[in-house]
Amino acid sequence: MPLWHKEQLDYLQQSMQSMVQQNKPPQEFVFVLDQPISKKMKSFIQSLLPASIDIQFVKAYHLHGQGLGALLKEGVTKCSCPYIARMDSDDISLPSRCEKELQLFAMFPDLAVVGSYLTEFSHTPKDLHSVRKVPQQGMSIRHFAKYRNPMNHSTVMLKKDALLSVGNYDSNFSYCEDYELWYRMIKKGYVLYNIQESLLYYRTGSDFLDRRSRKGNRHAYLKLRKIMLKDHFINYFEFLLFTFIQYFFSVSPNYMKKFIYHNLRK
Repeated sequence: MPLWHKEQLDYLQQSMQSMVQQNKPPQEFVFVLDQPISKKMKSFIQSLLPASIDIQFVKAYHLHGQGLGALLKEGVTKCSCPYIARMDSDDISLPSRCEKELQLFAMFPDLAVVGSYLTEFSHTPKDLHSVRKVPQQGMSIRHFAKYRNPMNHSTVMLKKDALLSVGNYDSNFSYCEDYELWYRMIKKGYVLYNIQESLLYYRTGSDFLDRRSRKGNRHAYLKLRKIMLKDHFINYFEFLLFTFIQYFFSVSPNYMKKFIYHNLRK
């Protein structure tokens, strides 16, 4: 869990408690910090976790401003468990999330990543407004990855050995560091799987669509698609089509973005 020094504590509390109250709770929490946090926040976090769960505060201050990919790469190396559950500080996992993901790893040892659908909300979990669906497995994930991110990052559990074998997160990628990682894993032949139900509430916030339209976001996706084109994972038509669609989405007025976004979810 990357941690910002100005986290909204009620959001953080909801997020952490949702993991502590899992049917299969984690053995450790690994917080990655790109700036120092206050003693008050540190004490607050420690008060929320039972003694049975280890805590690591990874001080990655040298990575400040380098993006989420760099922080996640640092955090992964500090995790002591063979399976790593991604979690953001303002999302809420359903109690069965980790249990269901671990069951699949136990049943199918060749799996490298397991995720699920997620349900989006703006401010409170009572205000649910759409489900972000992703394909289940195999060729459906590979095909989907040509034009959209095939995994919901905040829902995934990853096998640490597989993650490290492809080079971990790429610290040079921001905005789509997860998408780029899935692409490398697919190329290497690793098996990705999505549980076809929602196991997480994802907080979008009022500026969600604006964040997805930022120039840096467009450039990151263009950079990734150029790599896909070079690798012959996509062809020129697919490259031009999906680049145009993303650009059109980013420059559209918000009412049109909402229409496009929510219809894509269907």
